Amino acid sequence: MSNETTDNKEDQYIILKILNIFLLCLVLIDKSIENNSFSDKSNSKSYESKLVKQADFQPSNDNDDYAKNYGREVPTISEKYTANKSKKPPEENLVSVYYIRYSAEKNQPEPDLVKVKRKAGKNLKQKIKVILKALIQGPNLQEQKSGISNSIPLDLAYHKKVKISKGVIHISFTKELGAKANINTLKDRIDQLTYSLLSIEEVKGIKLYIDYVPVRTIGEAKFPIPSILTKRTRKVISL
Repeated sequence: MSNETTDNKEDQYIILKILNIFLLCLVLIDKSIENNSFSDKSNSKSYESKLVKQADFQPSNDNDDYAKNYGREVPTISEKYTANKSKKPPEENLVSVYYIRYSAEKNQPEPDLVKVKRKAGKNLKQKIKVILKALIQGPNLQEQKSGISNSIPLDLAYHKKVKISKGVIHISFTKELGAKANINTLKDRIDQLTYSLLSIEEVKGIKLYIDYVPVRTIGEAKFPIPSILTKRTRKVISL
C-alpha cells in the first residue's frame, strides 16, 4: 500500500512538470507571434513612409505611372467640381474692316477711319475674302445711320488669284480702284484697304496690282503708290 502511494505521487509530479513545460512553451510561442506582428507593422509603416517620400518627388503630370508603380488611386476631379468651374465662351473669329466718317469739327482735313468687326473663318483665305467683300459692299444700315460711309466704289472687283509671300499680300484690282476720284478720295481708298488687310496678323504689307500689272500710281490724279503699302498715320476710332 505504501509503495502504491509513492508511485502515484511520482506520477503526479511528472505530469505537473510536463504541464508546466507545456505552458511555458505556449507563453514563449505567444510572445514570438506578438514580436513578429509588431515587426510586420513596423516594416509596413516604414515601407509606406518610403512610398510617401518617393511620391513627393514624382512629376505632377505622371499620374498614370504613379498609379501603376505604387498601386495608389489617381486623384480625379469630381463631377460636381467640374460643373461649378466657369468656362470661357469660345471667341468668335472676327476681322476688322475700316470705313470713313466725318466728324462735326470744322476744317477737318480728312475723315476719321472707323473700325468695325465682321465675322470670318479661321484661315487666311477666308479672312481676306470677308474683308474685301465688306470693303466693296460698304457699311450696313445701322453703321450708315451713325454717319459711317465708304470711299471704295461698289463696282470695284478683285482678281481671285491672291497670294501672300513673306508677309506681303499680292492682290490685283480692276481699274475702278482709281476711277472717279480726287487725291483725297484716293487716300481714303488706299487707307481703308491698307488698314483693313493689315489687321490680319499674317499680313505685313500689300503689293498692289491693276489687272495683274504692278502700279506705282493710281487714278487720273496719279496718286503715288509705294512698292509695298503699309499703314500711314491716321486718326482711327472704333465703333
